[in-house]
Amino acid sequence: MKKIYESDIQKIVKRVINESTEISYENDVEDILMSTLEIEFEDVADEFEFEATTEQVEYKSRDGFASFIDGGVEVRGFVDLYYLEGTGKSFTSQEAMRMTDKYTPESTGEDEFGDSDGSHYAMLSIRCIYYKPSNDRAKEGKHTVDVQGIINFEDPYFRQNSKFEAFEEEIITFDNIGELDSKLTAAINTVKAKMF
Repeated sequence: MKKIYESDIQKIVKRVINESTEISYENDVEDILMSTLEIEFEDVADEFEFEATTEQVEYKSRDGFASFIDGGVEVRGFVDLYYLEGTGKSFTSQEAMRMTDKYTPESTGEDEFGDSDGSHYAMLSIRCIYYKPSNDRAKEGKHTVDVQGIINFEDPYFRQNSKFEAFEEEIITFDNIGELDSKLTAAINTVKAKMF
């Protein structure tokens, strides 16, 4: 009788452990990424006086697109480089400040980027990319979020991973939603401090 009792308890414990680690992107992670990013990016949008937009990062494979991620959210906004000069505001990233100086017409002597009206924008964004534990890019076989801070100067295209980007990242792993919630806020704030 004792063995059956111990076995039943072990089954319950395994079920509870499995339930706490069975995390779904659509049901659990997505909402936390979206709401936390929107809240934590508000001060960046206020500081540089732009309206931020939030959107899903494409992650579902389809014809012509093979995804290596399991989910993601990005929040972004655009700041005119002349606004920075006029207000005396700057980025905390030295790389971004070097690029700010490099990609304005005054410094290059030519209008390499920008709109026809002479505006030159930088895209400021924070992107959170999610990897399931089974994904090769996940760290330590755990749920993983790669928090990326990006300032992109390739106006008007703003293509990813270009030579016109300043980039910082923090990678977090988690076993449950509570851990994700606390680690995500800290990682976003670290990236913001390094970039904006």
